[in-house]
Amino acid sequence: MKNNTKNSNNTIIILTFLQQFLKTNFDFFYKSRRDEVRKHYNIPLTDKLWFNGFDYKPIIYINNNRYLEKAEVPIQRMVWINDSDEHVHIYLYPSFIIKHCPFPTSTLEYFWENCIIPGIEPFDLIKDPDNLLDSSFTLEYYSNKIFNFLGTSKYMTKWNRLYNKTFHSLSPVSEKELLEPNVAPSKYAYRLIQLFVEGIHLNVSGHEYLSFANFQIPFK
Repeated sequence: MKNNTKNSNNTIIILTFLQQFLKTNFDFFYKSRRDEVRKHYNIPLTDKLWFNGFDYKPIIYINNNRYLEKAEVPIQRMVWINDSDEHVHIYLYPSFIIKHCPFPTSTLEYFWENCIIPGIEPFDLIKDPDNLLDSSFTLEYYSNKIFNFLGTSKYMTKWNRLYNKTFHSLSPVSEKELLEPNVAPSKYAYRLIQLFVEGIHLNVSGHEYLSFANFQIPFK
């Protein structure tokens, strides 16, 4: 894993994790990516590449105390002016952000593992002192949506190919685990992502596997 950015159209996804990002100097975090952006788009040094302010993405996330909290995540805008004087707009997204989702990946992951799978009432675990949500329906909807996407044959095939290309084969223990009867496709894909992260020795804490997954093979 030499680079920590991925390119999708005019969006670059930067590998980072929510709690890490919230403690970061946002300006430095983005400004330090200029060379990586040039490399991704093969932008000559003679072409102008400007930082062009921020868009802000509001999110609701589960903090370390299991309280719902609100934040606005800055999305860096850049403008590339090529030799034809064409203005190309580029956006830098942290990997825990899903464009059309109000929750970060870590919150969806926590909710899926701790509420949906065991069938636990969400607000027995999660507190909402500021009444950010009317009910748990929205959280449930987006958690199911993203994990159903993980379980699609197209997405699972991409992860199987990447895993086999990187590690060649599963260990006998992992293969037995994944090929047990009645393993849901979403659980299979999620576990394969975990095994991949463990295999490359990436330090991932808590519920941050989906942030890596979105970086590696972006969600749509």
